[in-house]
Amino acid sequence: MSEISGEINALINLIDDPDEIVFNSIKKRFIGIGPSMIPLLKEQMDYTQDLWIAKKYDHLIFSISIDRFEKQIALYRNGASPNILDISIYLSQFIDNELDKETVLFEIDKIKRSIWLELNDYLTPLEEVNIFNKILFSYYKFNGKILSHTNIEEFSLSNLLVSKTGNSYPVGALYLIMAELLNIPIKSVKLPKQNLLAYMTNQTTYSGDSKELLLFYIDPLTGQIYTQKDIDTYLKKMNEEVTTIQPPVKSTLSYIHQWLSEIAMYEKKNGDNDKHKIILQSLDLLTEN
Repeated sequence: MSEISGEINALINLIDDPDEIVFNSIKKRFIGIGPSMIPLLKEQMDYTQDLWIAKKYDHLIFSISIDRFEKQIALYRNGASPNILDISIYLSQFIDNELDKETVLFEIDKIKRSIWLELNDYLTPLEEVNIFNKILFSYYKFNGKILSHTNIEEFSLSNLLVSKTGNSYPVGALYLIMAELLNIPIKSVKLPKQNLLAYMTNQTTYSGDSKELLLFYIDPLTGQIYTQKDIDTYLKKMNEEVTTIQPPVKSTLSYIHQWLSEIAMYEKKNGDNDKHKIILQSLDLLTEN
């Protein structure tokens, strides 16, 4: 351990070297060591008074975090079954390196139990959604905020659980997590410039096949219910094509792809083009064949 500590100290002492090749070598080594480097790098970043050096530390922490996220996502590319809870935690861990997974799971289980106690087998789909809304927005007082790209924490599920505030992606993920854990057929759907959910039901055709039928839409920011007519009116206002075909359901990876795309946009709007480019490269892992 003393040997690697000596190596780390030597590498840290080289961070102020202006040579880009030297810095890239340091970054490669720290990424190889992994997330255990993050607390030390954060401590060093907080200690330095040099903004240029602090930015280098920030870039190293970011690079380690995105590498961890890519490795976690790669597991799902290799056949593991993705679930929205795990991947939402991975993405939030990328945003918040100090995320405590056990705390997140505890809070998720607490919310799930609150909803479960209200459910029964005789409720209509609308009644089930009303229970979701009552627990999430009235009891736990979650507050959905319109996407603004001004605060990175508003993209984090873990921050949502603590602050009760987030944009439509972590709030939508929370809604989807509860639905998945409680076997309620609420899914994300693909609509232009919207992050809406939908309540789905299985319908058996004359041929005996089963297909999903969309009953109504849900805005995860507020729990507001929308009909197909409401959505058609919206599409017309946006000059988008209105068809009789229901919008396709997003897979878990597709939902995370859109979520991460908005985080990339946050970095671009806040002037960090390097982070923006790195995140765009990571999006390839979430592109489905």
